[in-house]
Amino acid sequence: MKSSQRRTFRNSILGFLGSGLILSASSSIAISGELTVYAAIDADKVKNLAEMFKADHPDIKVNWVRDSTGIIHSRMMAEKDNPRADAVIGMAATSMLTMDSLGMFLPYTPKGVENLDKKYRDTQKPNHWVGLYGWAGAICFNTVEAKKTRPTSTKIMGRPSQSDI
Repeated sequence: MKSSQRRTFRNSILGFLGSGLILSASSSIAISGELTVYAAIDADKVKNLAEMFKADHPDIKVNWVRDSTGIIHSRMMAEKDNPRADAVIGMAATSMLTMDSLGMFLPYTPKGVENLDKKYRDTQKPNHWVGLYGWAGAICFNTVEAKKTRPTSTKIMGRPSQSDI
């Protein structure tokens, strides 16, 4: 990530948390000076975001609830009609799309979002969600080593094949 992209990402996150991607119109963040943020990102990333946010907004207390995407998604679905969080960060896009289709998000477009790759943001105007990062999975197969260690049995995972019976 280039320096300008990192700065835009940081500003987007700070803007996102500063205003709170509000999950419910009944949220009281403006009154209490306190946010509850569900985070499905690594603990070290939560720590970094917490430090950045605290430096820019020392008067706002953030209660971080960090867990896996599946657990956070389940929690949010269970709380759908009575949300406990003011914002969510680090969810899988599939979860965000599901929750957005159920009307669980209020729109918010962070400052500088136009600098993010279009793949990482909602197409609605204003945005309902903005992505943080993406990754790809791959399976690599070493054909040279595979030729050296060619299987001599038709057994799969310790089970006999039809020809062994």
